[in-house]
Amino acid sequence: RTHDLPLMLHHHCSYRALLHDCLGIHVNTVSLPAETDANANAKNQTAEGGKKTQAAITLPLSGKEDVFWRDNAEQALPSVVADLERRLAIQAPDPSKEKEEEEDQAQESLKRQAANLFEKRLLELHTKLVTRLADQVAERALDDFFEVESRILSAPATTNID
Repeated sequence: RTHDLPLMLHHHCSYRALLHDCLGIHVNTVSLPAETDANANAKNQTAEGGKKTQAAITLPLSGKEDVFWRDNAEQALPSVVADLERRLAIQAPDPSKEKEEEEDQAQESLKRQAANLFEKRLLELHTKLVTRLADQVAERALDDFFEVESRILSAPATTNID
């Protein structure tokens, strides 16, 4: 009676919780090792037949600098993917805007370009994280687990009085 079984089974499926469980967050940093499986190596073969090695990825998760993390850490994975796609579409360069800028606005333009490059880099890293996270969710069948969990938690409580 003192233990609430549904509470013990309940697991959050937010971006932060899934990253922590599947990929590991240590001191607010996620480190992805280089891909070593056969599929990754097949994708990374060079034209000469040699294999490229992909470096490990480290992403510090800071709400001050990483706006995407601040906005999506507590969101469900499908919402994170939708927001990532939306932000990547916004990041697509528009050449007509660049031509309209005047020379006296060059300093401001450089600052905006630097900020856009920083944001683009963060979005690319989050894209890699979300891709690796989706692979882990599929591999571990966590989506099935969350479905069963939601059915258990939404089922009406039954009381047995004997």
